[in-house]
Amino acid sequence: MELSAPSFFSCALSLTFLSCILFLILKIRKVFRAVDVKILYFFAVLIIIRGYLPFDFYGISLTRTYNSMTIVPVLQEFTNRSFGISKNWQITVWEMLLFFWLSIALLLLVKKIAGYWQYSRKVRMRVNESQNLEMEVYRNAFRKVFPKKVSMFPVIKMKGLSTPAVFGVFHPIILLPDMEYPEEELYCVFLHELLHIKNKDWMLQVLADFLRCVHWWNPVIYHFLYSSLRQLQELMVDQSVIRKMSEKKKEVYFSSLLRTARNMTGSEKITYYAFCGWTEEEKLRQRFYFIAESVPQKKKMSILFLAAFVSLFICSFTFVFEAFNMPEYDENGDKVFYLIKDNSYYLKNGDKYDLYLNGEYFDSVDDLEKEPDDFKDLPVYYDIEEGRRKK
Repeated sequence: MELSAPSFFSCALSLTFLSCILFLILKIRKVFRAVDVKILYFFAVLIIIRGYLPFDFYGISLTRTYNSMTIVPVLQEFTNRSFGISKNWQITVWEMLLFFWLSIALLLLVKKIAGYWQYSRKVRMRVNESQNLEMEVYRNAFRKVFPKKVSMFPVIKMKGLSTPAVFGVFHPIILLPDMEYPEEELYCVFLHELLHIKNKDWMLQVLADFLRCVHWWNPVIYHFLYSSLRQLQELMVDQSVIRKMSEKKKEVYFSSLLRTARNMTGSEKITYYAFCGWTEEEKLRQRFYFIAESVPQKKKMSILFLAAFVSLFICSFTFVFEAFNMPEYDENGDKVFYLIKDNSYYLKNGDKYDLYLNGEYFDSVDDLEKEPDDFKDLPVYYDIEEGRRKK
């Protein structure tokens, strides 16, 4: 197991491909309805895991190197170019790109940590005020989600907050906006947030956020993967909440979502896990359809999708692209010539034929019929300028 530039970019390519699949499944309604949300969520978790394993696995014969003779060598040649900063200091394009990438990644990471720390101080100050909010409703919801747990998580109201949310990884706190909910809707709100805590959704969000910092240059990972993960976490909780609900109670849950959506002003985007989330109207509509329809998926179809997702995850480790570098000289110091048919040909020269391999003169022959089979189908040119144009 080794980390290298080719293995990292193979990982980025895999993440891009897998994230696109996940995003499209969520977008295409017919496909989405055929897949169990739990299976999709498991696929999202596998994608996050893949992002934290940017290694090759030659030791267990899982990874195979695919040599590129066009794109990768061109990129390698470009990134290996050096520039003189001073007489004694040369810097390559690769070193400049690496510095730029790490600088942006570190800046984004520091910004996220600073935002979390600042809001954490604000939240902890409110916790210390020992607010007792709707404790009976909260206690009932808590007992339903955590029947064996004794100590409950703090619940506080925050001014400027538009939606109920969860804040914190190891010591989570439930945040409520400064608005009033009917008792039945508040119970649904608490149930929803407690399920996010039980599912450890906040932890996965933190892991996904770190991947976003590392892959800030990739819009698919930065936007699609993160957006899809958040939507799936909301759908997972929605499914858990409504599983044994009557139609009347589903209407109450609908109402709580709508009431929260109307209250969302977008005035304060912070690092928390939200009841409705900072999401576009299309995603909220998808949640409403999902709750209203709640069609049970076929077991065989779920197993088929699960097998497909696991197979894609394993296959994402099987390739690494590297440049195919051809040595110019052999172990005896003699120049090495390569037969690359796109740039090899014969040039008519009197009674003989001059053989050019990879654009370089190699030898002269008298009879093309006596040449090895690999050389017989090479083109023959009668003008040196024509041969050069064909190189």
